[in-house]
Amino acid sequence: MNKILIIGAGVEQVGAIKIAKDMGLNVVVSDMNPNAPAIKFADTFYKISTTDIIGNIEIGKKENINGVMTVCSETAVPTVAHVANKLNLPCFSIDTANKATNKSEMRNVLSENNIRVAPYTIADTFNKVIDFTNEINGPWVLKPVDSSGQRGASVISNKNLLQNAFNEALLYSNTKEVLVDKFVEGQEVHVTMQVINKKVHFLAFSDRITLNRDNFGIAVRHIGPSILDSNIKYEIIDLCEKSIKAINLENGVATCELIIENNKAFLIELAIRVPGGYLREVAMYLSGVDIYKTTVWNCLGENKRYDEIVTEKSYPAVSVKFISAINLNPKIKKITKINDIKQLETNEIKLINLHFNNEFEVPELKSSVGRFAAIIGIGSSREQAVKRTENVFNLIEFNRMNLKEYNNYNEFNVDFSSYLN
Repeated sequence: MNKILIIGAGVEQVGAIKIAKDMGLNVVVSDMNPNAPAIKFADTFYKISTTDIIGNIEIGKKENINGVMTVCSETAVPTVAHVANKLNLPCFSIDTANKATNKSEMRNVLSENNIRVAPYTIADTFNKVIDFTNEINGPWVLKPVDSSGQRGASVISNKNLLQNAFNEALLYSNTKEVLVDKFVEGQEVHVTMQVINKKVHFLAFSDRITLNRDNFGIAVRHIGPSILDSNIKYEIIDLCEKSIKAINLENGVATCELIIENNKAFLIELAIRVPGGYLREVAMYLSGVDIYKTTVWNCLGENKRYDEIVTEKSYPAVSVKFISAINLNPKIKKITKINDIKQLETNEIKLINLHFNNEFEVPELKSSVGRFAAIIGIGSSREQAVKRTENVFNLIEFNRMNLKEYNNYNEFNVDFSSYLN
């Protein structure tokens, strides 16, 4: 029996571990949290941080693993590359991993390859922030160079607020560097790809629906397929293919986040892992490709043809709706009672998932962690998929109270308001 190491045992690793087990593999996991939810699904657990390169190499040696991987964990990607490199296992290179996770290296390599990104600087002192903002008109985005999930990220229009934003970003940066971008505003698009022998296969284009600047950058819906002008879609395809070539990814999952401003697409983020936030499900339902499975195959060196990886049923459209504190009555600080959501499941509703058990202290929506439940629906059209998730949303009750719709959507989102009527 082949044995793999999955680095990370959080809630988003549960599905990958189950898939690997279903594929007949022995699964070892590592995580700093001894109570991580995915541990109980694995064969073996080690209490080791996902960023502990030496520790995970030692696990790999001790367990005589045949492959190493992660999903949904940005910080684990370089660790995976180092373990694979040391143990001579199939994987992307350490250089590729660094370029896809460190925003400083990422922006530099993209710029060097003439891939359109917003004007930016990398600041390790506040003086560099001041120099950049004096030269480039705002608003500006500040975020740590080595974090994810919108942790420590903010958009600033007032220079008097830059110092606090810089300090906040530094808190989440291990390298103590901050990426400062000129703020790009417009329709947000997420692209999921599978790279096979350097050829990029596009699995999903979806619209990333966000809120206004009070909850900057956090997606509260994904709707696929994306509504895109054919010229813009061609431009996005070109940017994505060039970015994969720039970081030299030969095999594996890749994702890009882009924003369309004034009919130009800007590459905002690039990643080489299964994305979180149910974007794996978006890609699977639109393409029939399960990127949990492809990640397992890749880590074992089984680089299959594209037709071999289409193993699931696909659908014309998919909708993901997240639930957060904004959907609750402000009086609710703790969720103590939930109506029977099992009765709401149908063939068209693929998932109704609460990210908590028992009594639950409601978090603020400051990062993606603040999204504590989700609904996924499919349909023959975008409108039908959205309406199906909305119908379920309207029937959920927390503490005997119905949920309320978001009222602070980003004005630059693709228009889907008619779907909610």
